[in-house]
Amino acid sequence: MADKFDGKWQLHASENFEALMAKTGCPDESIRTAMKAVKDTTLEIFHEGDKWTFLNHTVFGARPAVFQIGVPTPTTTLDKRPLTATLTLEGDTLIRHATGDGFSVKHIRNVVNDEMILILICEDVVAYRRYHRVD
Repeated sequence: MADKFDGKWQLHASENFEALMAKTGCPDESIRTAMKAVKDTTLEIFHEGDKWTFLNHTVFGARPAVFQIGVPTPTTTLDKRPLTATLTLEGDTLIRHATGDGFSVKHIRNVVNDEMILILICEDVVAYRRYHRVD
């Protein structure tokens, strides 16, 4: 079931993401820049066994992040703030727990047909992002 996440995904909808970015302490200028470029955001996901690679293409540039299932991994936010993230696969759901300086965000990914739904939770703020699969 993990194979359903593999591929290239185009962001097509985002709800409450601005509030989530603010909750994590993201600078206002970075939030404004990111919100203007929703349609220009793509994500490539591929895995081999327990090794997963996420390649984000955003206004902040292209950034790979590599995770081993269950292993805490140092990485950065898209605006380059340090954090530690742990990726798990629970049934049909891909979950990433990320903790940075003063914040923690849970990323919950599910694929339904050719749409990937990402739910992000930071304390009392919940954001949604929807991606279409592109070939």
